[in-house]
Amino acid sequence: MLNVLIIMYGLLIYNDDTKEVDVMKLNVENMTCDHCKMTIEQALTNAGFTNVAVDLGKGSVSFDGQDVDLATKTIEDSGYKVKK
Repeated sequence: MLNVLIIMYGLLIYNDDTKEVDVMKLNVENMTCDHCKMTIEQALTNAGFTNVAVDLGKGSVSFDGQDVDLATKTIEDSGYKVKK
């Protein structure tokens, strides 16, 4: 069974009970190019998040993890703003 929970800050967390991994999705402003994509992917990976994927067209970042505060801080410390 797939559980879905939508939380403020444009964050979507879902947990597929068979995998025990939380996938987060944040909406991020001002990502316009491959450099933006690589910067955010590397920052989140270095912070310990896995399966990081940036969608420039949708302005979103998805990744496996549970610490939304750390993810938000990591993205914002990289020069981007997480939509709240």
